[in-house]
Amino acid sequence: MIKKSIFLLLSVIASSSFAANTPAPVPSDACHFLSKMPFIKTPSTYKPYSEGSEDYTCGTPYFEIETPNSGDTLNNNIAYYVSGDETKTKKLMLMLNMNNQDPDAVKIAKSYFINGSFEIMKKMFPTSPGKVARIVGSLTDGKYGEYAVDGWKVSSEKKVWPTGRGYELRFTVTPD
Repeated sequence: MIKKSIFLLLSVIASSSFAANTPAPVPSDACHFLSKMPFIKTPSTYKPYSEGSEDYTCGTPYFEIETPNSGDTLNNNIAYYVSGDETKTKKLMLMLNMNNQDPDAVKIAKSYFINGSFEIMKKMFPTSPGKVARIVGSLTDGKYGEYAVDGWKVSSEKKVWPTGRGYELRFTVTPD
């Protein structure tokens, strides 16, 4: 009887309905999650996507990641976006455009992407350092996927462009 009670108690505690949920950050705060990173420029003001829109957004201009000896190849670049409604953040996204496939350029650009992703997760999930570390480890190993963290879906994906001349890496955090 005691074993069944303990099992039932542990089952209830482990249930997702009892998992800690991180509240959505205030949009103006989320827009500045990466402001202290030297490669992220000042984001735009969080405002309606277009006149009369209920969808709001802010974003940074692309930061050109210069690579020595890149020649005529376009630089890789990175930007950060937040979207939601007037009062609630619904999506945070870091996007890296990979134009230069030189191994040194890829290594440098991916380090920006991993550092930015880590910073977003540190701000979003301060009470889940173990999960954050596992996701950063996956990104470092070049593995992309979806993860559940504190009521949010954290995903990373690689999208090869139809031209085949490059790809983008996206790191997103959305409500689960």
